[in-house]
Amino acid sequence: MDIPCKVTKKYMHLGYAMHHINSAYLLAQKAGLDISKVIDLKTPKNSWSDVAAKLGVSEADCQAIKDKISKDFGRHT
Repeated sequence: MDIPCKVTKKYMHLGYAMHHINSAYLLAQKAGLDISKVIDLKTPKNSWSDVAAKLGVSEADCQAIKDKISKDFGRHT
């Protein structure tokens, strides 16, 4: 992933899971926001698609982010 190591380490030390950091960072980039404004929007009661919708990120862009993460980590989509 192309996420700066400094960002990854900061949020991992705060207890966030790597997949949350990846999703929040890429959504923040797409929405033109700082990751700090995005990462806390995800709760156990909503999905990343819900977060994307709240940020005004299209479902297609949200799916592209999910696909990028899956591809970069060698997961099947």
